Amino acid sequence: MTAASVIIATNGYSDSLVKGLKQSVLSLYSKQMATDPLSESEIGPILPQGHMISDTKRLIMYTRREPGGQMCFGGIGFSDRRGGFGGFGWIEKDAPETVPSRKGVKWCCKWSGRIALTEDRVPHLHGPAPDLIVGLEYNGRGVAMSHVMGRELARRALDTSAEDLPFPVTKIPSYKFRTSQVLGAGLAMAVLRRRDQMEWKSDA
Repeated sequence: MTAASVIIATNGYSDSLVKGLKQSVLSLYSKQMATDPLSESEIGPILPQGHMISDTKRLIMYTRREPGGQMCFGGIGFSDRRGGFGGFGWIEKDAPETVPSRKGVKWCCKWSGRIALTEDRVPHLHGPAPDLIVGLEYNGRGVAMSHVMGRELARRALDTSAEDLPFPVTKIPSYKFRTSQVLGAGLAMAVLRRRDQMEWKSDA
């Protein structure tokens, strides 16, 4: 069977399948944790209209309510030398400061996955070969932007012209100093977190 077109949507998991694609993104880790389900009396006063909130730190943390009564907290993490994920301890420490009424809360779930950043911090659509379409790089806003990109990738695969798409079809760029940033991500995040903590204490 032969496909009329192929869509690549590997985002932070991009490898050598398409030449240069891995080097075009800075792959970091998004981490999230969820509490045990809370009763309505416990969770009701928190975000009663279902809004999601985030703080203004350099390493932001965000939280939302889930339909099952859980509270979900998330932020940026990193991979450790053993192949695991780091940064969950930051959430465990910061969550009670963000929502003081939930001190001592029990956590039921932890998970992490890769996200992809670009130098210009916007999503990219590429056409490296005829009938090969690449859409990725949402810079931490993939929940919304990947839906939009998915629609436009489908339109492109159905022969919509590049000029009629909201994303320009560009060549695959190279992320400058990518290797050094990948290797230094954990240290850089630790420094940023320390600066956040110092400012938090000075404002308290």
